[in-house]
Amino acid sequence: MSSAAKAFQELISGPFPQDELTDHQVYEHPLVKRYATKEMSFVWSPANKFSTWRKLWIALATAEQELGLTDITDDTLKEMRDNLYKIDFGVAAEKEREFRHDVMGHVHAFGA
Repeated sequence: MSSAAKAFQELISGPFPQDELTDHQVYEHPLVKRYATKEMSFVWSPANKFSTWRKLWIALATAEQELGLTDITDDTLKEMRDNLYKIDFGVAAEKEREFRHDVMGHVHAFGA
């Protein structure tokens, strides 16, 4: 396993940092306050959803680097890992309106 893959494994093996994305750790829905536990609300929250997307993109980039399919550097992977929980929801919403696609909005926000 490469050092980039080990760094990725370490990153995803820990719990979600409670001090990150605090305004986005609850899924907003009228029934959530009545029926959902705090933990269940977090599972469907924007913070968890979009950080999971980013984890997938980091895993993909790591695998592509290991297979030699792209010119992704160790520094690029480190930058991606360092920004896993730094989600700018305003930029993502702006990009989503521009591209009319939620995933592409977050892809571009991650690269911004």
